[in-house]
Amino acid sequence: MAAKTPDTVTRVNFGDVNTILAKFTTTTLADTDTWTQTVPGYLSHLFAQTNNPTTQASAGVSVGYLNGVFTFYPGEDAATGELRILVRA
Repeated sequence: MAAKTPDTVTRVNFGDVNTILAKFTTTTLADTDTWTQTVPGYLSHLFAQTNNPTTQASAGVSVGYLNGVFTFYPGEDAATGELRILVRA
């Protein structure tokens, strides 16, 4: 497990709901890597993987969020992608 920092973090406004986009493009993610980020108004999150997994079984990245810490569980190490977090504006 290692603490990671996204390459970029941006916020997009969609009225009463905003999206925080945390891109991990050159920062790769391995099993149980974390990103600590308190998110007031947190509603939900999803992860869009951008790297090409080596097998079908290694595709996908699960992400847990608890007490201000996102924990990543990729199917294979060296995953990249974008964490999308929905928050109340």
